[in-house]
Amino acid sequence: HSGAVAVAFAANHPERVSHLVLWCSYPRGADYGRGPRVEATRSLMDEDWELWTKAEGFRLSEWEGGEVSRWFTEWLREGLTKAGARAAVSTLRKIDVTALMPKVRAPTLVLHRTGLTAITVEMAREMAATIPNARLMLFEGSWIAPYLGAGAEEIAAAIRSFVLDTPAAPGPSAAAVTAASPLTPRETEILRLLAAGRTSSEISRELTLSIRTVGRHITNIYGKIGARTRADATAYAVRNGLA
Repeated sequence: HSGAVAVAFAANHPERVSHLVLWCSYPRGADYGRGPRVEATRSLMDEDWELWTKAEGFRLSEWEGGEVSRWFTEWLREGLTKAGARAAVSTLRKIDVTALMPKVRAPTLVLHRTGLTAITVEMAREMAATIPNARLMLFEGSWIAPYLGAGAEEIAAAIRSFVLDTPAAPGPSAAAVTAASPLTPRETEILRLLAAGRTSSEISRELTLSIRTVGRHITNIYGKIGARTRADATAYAVRNGLA
């Protein structure tokens, strides 16, 4: 269910996403779980909580039965309440990232197992076709968890290869960052050095400035970006492509 959240984040914060990997994701929550099995088990939620968690445990394990289904059932019971499950289902149905998918700029890998019934191959194909330059990889099987079932090693290898071998999305240019920043060029330079771990003395020597001047710049920087500590300033630098 986090795939749509990842798409939204990548679309709204392109400077913070180098690669996007989507596993068995869907663009619209209203389309998820329209099959009769999902609808049937969902109706149990209010009627019989224990039976619903057991049915969901079997469904999530693709009706495997045995220890695996029992594990999923216990996992649900430990991590959910009836009210939480009801709220989650209601909220998930409202998800729709259709308009955001074309805005994703990060290289994207869409992975999907062909045997899933609640999240269909058609959903994966739509995401891969709508996100610019996305790549689709299909695997056999019906396990919702990538680390279970046949092909788990191949899936992990595909993700590693994609992240390591695919060039990251280009970040904002230095000129664009500087133009959008409230800092002067000198303050930007000092912030970069702060984020790199330089002390005030080291900055002073590197830029041929007095310690007092460096301190005054740091004070101005903190005031402009709302930082209280060096860690705050470093976080700001990372968020804005200055570190």
